[in-house]
Amino acid sequence: MDKKQIGQYSILILLTVGGVIKMMWHNENIEKPAAFIIILCIFAAAVAAFYAVKLMSGSSSMCKKLGLKNKSELTAWKNSCPIRYEGGIYANEEYTLFMQKGTVWRTNDIMSMRDYTGQRRTAGFNYNIDFTHVNGNHAYVIMSDKFERDRLHAEMEQFLAEAKERYRGR
Repeated sequence: MDKKQIGQYSILILLTVGGVIKMMWHNENIEKPAAFIIILCIFAAAVAAFYAVKLMSGSSSMCKKLGLKNKSELTAWKNSCPIRYEGGIYANEEYTLFMQKGTVWRTNDIMSMRDYTGQRRTAGFNYNIDFTHVNGNHAYVIMSDKFERDRLHAEMEQFLAEAKERYRGR
């Protein structure tokens, strides 16, 4: 089913729901509070259907920021990145995607990185890398252990140095 058909079916469903609501509202046998509850249920179903259609189309803000059309292209982009930390960060020459917040930055706009260890409210620690954007914004990659953080930091530092060197050479 393509987007045009989904739109046509959505309009048909909304018109049908509108007609049913109008008939119920003017029916004297149904009390107004009951009709209102039914209307709310129908509205919730319509919102759920709209959300399902949006999920089917696969469009997201991350896709738009990266110039991609759908989630399958996003998955392909993630798989092509030289820096990949599942659930944390993906980076190529042009863009860096921070998964925890869904932030997308140009790779050359990353100004600095620093490691830190934070203590959770529950027992234990979390290990993080704090990235700083040239405009002062921050993005974080949170990892489960110090070794993993140190390894990713070293890889990312080398990658950023090489990317910035190639960028200067253009």
